[in-house]
Formats: sequence, structure tokens, C-alpha cells
Amino acid sequence: GSSPVSPLSSIGWPVDATAPIVASLSGFKLPNEHRLFLLDLKLSHVIGPMTFVHAHLDRLALQEPSANLAIRSQLERDPHRIMTERDSLFSPKKFPGLLVHGHTPVHTVPIIGTAETRPKGEICIVQDRLNLDTGIAGHHYLSAVQLSAKGEILEVWQEKDLDC
Repeated sequence: GSSPVSPLSSIGWPVDATAPIVASLSGFKLPNEHRLFLLDLKLSHVIGPMTFVHAHLDRLALQEPSANLAIRSQLERDPHRIMTERDSLFSPKKFPGLLVHGHTPVHTVPIIGTAETRPKGEICIVQDRLNLDTGIAGHHYLSAVQLSAKGEILEVWQEKDLDC
């Protein structure tokens, strides 16, 4: 059959930018409906005071006065950065709400004001950002959180040594 067209192109994500996403799924034995589900995911999601992105937003997007404007700014200028951004991880600019992301394993994230990094497997909250990448790609932890409607952490789940 023919390859599914990625819905990412419908929001302005260049078609050639979907190639790495599709290629990254090729090594997994996923049913087609799972693959389509993953390809149909939005690049960002804003609900109440919380904004969810894969990696982060760049410094220009962080200057916007609202989460929706920040996402729009990022998508219009450089949508790839939502999937790859690490440079602005410690920008002093306050984000309007809680920015929930991954992409940078927490054990590489410095503890502010020290020369130390965080222990492996510990989620990281710095200012108004919640980093959930606890290193599953490096055979550490897969983490998830339950957040309240206000963005408060209610519960944290972690699994170690998954057969991925």
C-alpha cells in the first residue's frame, strides 16, 4: 500500500521534516494503527496553564506573553525547534504557565547554583519548566506524571529497564 501522509504537513511542518519521524518509527514492530496514531500527534498541546512540547521552545518564542502565542511564534519561524530545542532550556525568561517537555535527559541537567548534575531517574523542575526525560533511551527510566488542572504534580510513575 501507499505510505500515510503525515498530518504534521497540515500545520505547516515541511513534508521533508516528517521523514526523520517516519524513519525513526521504521525500526519498531508497530501495528499500522499505532504508527498512524504517533504520526497524528500534535507538536504541542496547551491546556489551562500547561503547555506540552517534545523538546522546548526557542528564546524568541519564550518572549511571547502567552503560551498560545509562543507556540504560534515557534511554528511560524522554525517548527523543527519544538522537536529539537535544547539551547533555551535555562533561559531566565519566565514562561506564561508550566512548560512540560522532554528531549534532554535529566541527568545531564545541572542543579542551578552548583557544579552537580541531577541523579539519573529524577524528574526536573526548574523555574516554570518540567523536564520528564529521565533517560529511557539511555536505559534508565521512563517517567510519567499526573498533573492537576493548575499544573501541580499529583503523582509520578517510573519504570526502569524496560525492554525497548
